[in-house]
Amino acid sequence: MTAVEVTDAGRVQLTLEPDEARMLADLAEQIEQLVTEAVDDPAFDRLFPPAYRDDAAASAEFDRFERAGLAEGKAGAARTVMSGASGGDLAEGEPVRIELDDHEIWAWMTHLTDVRLVLAERLGIDADDGGFELDDEMATLVPLYDWLGWLQAALVDALESTTEGA
Repeated sequence: MTAVEVTDAGRVQLTLEPDEARMLADLAEQIEQLVTEAVDDPAFDRLFPPAYRDDAAASAEFDRFERAGLAEGKAGAARTVMSGASGGDLAEGEPVRIELDDHEIWAWMTHLTDVRLVLAERLGIDADDGGFELDDEMATLVPLYDWLGWLQAALVDALESTTEGA
């Protein structure tokens, strides 16, 4: 069972089932590939929308100067999640406990946003229209999308509780 808690030291700790940790590490690897390979994929465009919707030239200029840095930030966040979710040397079936420092929690939240954006693209979820239709294969991604949203919200709640005492 997934748990997000604040330790006595004021750090955020995730407890994941081994399958959850492996899935997060696998998703992180996929996101890192997506952002570093600049493939022709609508999900890539969802991760890097135009900086200026009404000005293609300004958007191209922004991309020229900023895209590589943004991609590296997303890839770095994915690597942070891969590292934490890998779990090290654990006995089979043992929960994976990940204690996050300030930098890591932001990387995790950034990465969860990226994964949810990619899943939203795959599912056809568009905030502008509020509805989507799924085929049976894509419908299996909805619980994952929801769980990642819950995990992200739990991290935000935990982070807020660590800053309330500060």
